[in-house]
Amino acid sequence: MSTLSDTIRVLHVDDEPEFAEMTTTLLERENERLTVETAASASEGLDHVATNHVDCIVSDYDMPGLNGIEFLEAVREENPDLPFILFTGKGSEEVASDAISAGVTDYLQKGSATSQYAVLANRIRNAVEGFTAKRERRRHLDAIETAQEGISILDDGRFIYVNRAYADLYGYEPAEMIDERWELIYPDEEVAAVRDEILPTVAETGTWHGETTGLRADGSTFVEDHTLARTEGGELVCTVRDVTEREEREKRLERTTARLELAVEGANLGVWDWDMRTDEVEFNEKWAEMIGHTLEELEPHLDAWETRVHPDDLDDVEAALQAHIDGETPYYDTEHRMRTAEGDWKWIRDIGTVVERDDAGEPVRAVGIHLDVTDQKERERELDRRTESLEELTTELEEQYRYFFEQAPVMAAVTRTEDGKPVVEDCNQLFAETLGYSKDDVLGRGLAEFYTAESRRELLREGGYERALNGEFLREDRELSTADGETVEALLRAVPRHDARTNAVGTLAFYVDVSERKDLEQEKKRLEEFTSIVSHDLRNPLNVAAGRVDLARDECDSEHLEDAEDALDRMEELIDDLLRLARSGDHVDEAVPIDLEAAVRNCWRNVETADATLVIGIGRTIRADRSRVSQLFENLFRNSVEHGSTGSRAEPSDSVEHSSTGSRPAADDSVEHGGTGVTVTVGELDDGFFVEDDGTGIPEDVREDVFEAGYSTSTEGTGFGLSIVRQVAEAHGWTIRVTDGSEGGARFEITDVEFVET
Repeated sequence: MSTLSDTIRVLHVDDEPEFAEMTTTLLERENERLTVETAASASEGLDHVATNHVDCIVSDYDMPGLNGIEFLEAVREENPDLPFILFTGKGSEEVASDAISAGVTDYLQKGSATSQYAVLANRIRNAVEGFTAKRERRRHLDAIETAQEGISILDDGRFIYVNRAYADLYGYEPAEMIDERWELIYPDEEVAAVRDEILPTVAETGTWHGETTGLRADGSTFVEDHTLARTEGGELVCTVRDVTEREEREKRLERTTARLELAVEGANLGVWDWDMRTDEVEFNEKWAEMIGHTLEELEPHLDAWETRVHPDDLDDVEAALQAHIDGETPYYDTEHRMRTAEGDWKWIRDIGTVVERDDAGEPVRAVGIHLDVTDQKERERELDRRTESLEELTTELEEQYRYFFEQAPVMAAVTRTEDGKPVVEDCNQLFAETLGYSKDDVLGRGLAEFYTAESRRELLREGGYERALNGEFLREDRELSTADGETVEALLRAVPRHDARTNAVGTLAFYVDVSERKDLEQEKKRLEEFTSIVSHDLRNPLNVAAGRVDLARDECDSEHLEDAEDALDRMEELIDDLLRLARSGDHVDEAVPIDLEAAVRNCWRNVETADATLVIGIGRTIRADRSRVSQLFENLFRNSVEHGSTGSRAEPSDSVEHSSTGSRPAADDSVEHGGTGVTVTVGELDDGFFVEDDGTGIPEDVREDVFEAGYSTSTEGTGFGLSIVRQVAEAHGWTIRVTDGSEGGARFEITDVEFVET
């Protein structure tokens, strides 16, 4: 039983119906592949060809209206290559000559013997198979012309085909290279290597790939990426790409790194040939195999492709195809998913071009190729996932570092070098507040402006800043000048700050206020505890990030990896700098009257409170250090919000000192940000105030431990927030204790507080 693809559809045109019927019977009996339709005149035959697929025409010569030669000429106007056999009872040299001149495929006289029909059947089969082979080869060559790589075919060492890209690469016209030997495109010193090494390898293994030196027509040379493959017929298929254009080509093909190694037979390409008038499409075996089918399982129609394209991709694909048909793009080029025989989806790169249009400019025929890029798509998606993960982790680390920089219990300033002098690029709130400025007033100004005259001389004239830039670790006394002209005695710790190329671009400086410190060593120990905890919490995710960068670099290449690595290096350097700090003991700067309700409301806005609710039940005024009181309330609020309902409370994941995160408007005079989370209440005591929540509370046996530096029941906590709270209380001479809240949560009571009567 023959398949649909084996059937040969024959149109027999003869004005004698009985003879036509007999011919049909005999031909179909001679060869079961033949299916014969009949027409009684040339005009009827032309109508049939215009509306039906025909593989071969068999026509009488002597017919009313158009004779066989005139019929042949009319057919050739629309179908120049369609097999046409003149089967006539009028045999003469004149008729045969005219038929050959008109482009007849074959010429055969009628006869009474049935053996003549066996001859006719054989000639029909030969004509159709020859036409099919010719059309298949032309289709392959048309597909190759869509490629951007240079492709050629050689037989016995001579070029029998080159596409335009190949000829352009060497500076020739395609016709100039036909019949030339391959030595034409190699310098003399390369010829021997090709002959003695490359060609024997192709003869032995069937393929070769590597880099060679190409010779252009103008005598210039270039390094080429070169692939050779031997076909079953012994021809060589050669693909070439100029390596010097690799970066530009990779930008155009950034969605995929798959190379289009186009060839005729044996190349890993699916080929399609689309008759745009009838929507019949011819596919090669590789096209069908790419989606898990055999060629026989596919209908040779546009539906075989269109019904398998993913519905989410179809609109974009059809838009790209229409843009090419309308002449807006030189090629139709898309990537889309196709359904396989198993029901899975494969990513296909689909490239094609219209190769034939009619006199009105309407497209008649298009050819193209399919390339499986599923693996490349998976690598791209994995790279995107890894890049996104690294970016998120880097952002998290930067935010965490920023928080610790702002909350550091010492004055901190980042400088950049301009004309050899330090300019303040960044500073924490404590630096600005200690000197009596806002941060906006400090940033962008010379660091020397905040020094006394003597310290300014040490910074600039005596080389203090230059020593810091050169990497000499500074631990020197400095005098800072406030906005009011007062002097702040400080201990300076400074280290250089580098760019990605390890050039010193500024410094990271920390100033420990030693103006009123009586127990500097105790304060230093406490600061070292703080920096040790900070270092531990930063280094763990930092090491994870560095490891992920290394893993990502082994599996893929991305411009984001170098940026992430640079950011991680800078983070590690800043951590090392922070570990060199030491701080003096507890201190309280100038005590001023503080409206507790206003202070509480402001501190609540400085903390990320999620769905928590604040209830304020105090309206008294106390005398205290405003900055340190803010530290106390912000850390207590963060403790309640982050741990009030988790069951593992007693310590916030990050301590808070002078947080400057976003604000939140008050809901009314006594409640801030009502929500479904924990409720935090600030109320009045006879000699102080309390802060309590309605969360899970703190077990009685650990209530004293929660104030110790480093203590935390949370795996993400630093164990430092409530230690700061106790420091602030003790620095003011207050007493702090933990007890149960009125709603079962935790309650912190601060007593021995000095109220101010207004």
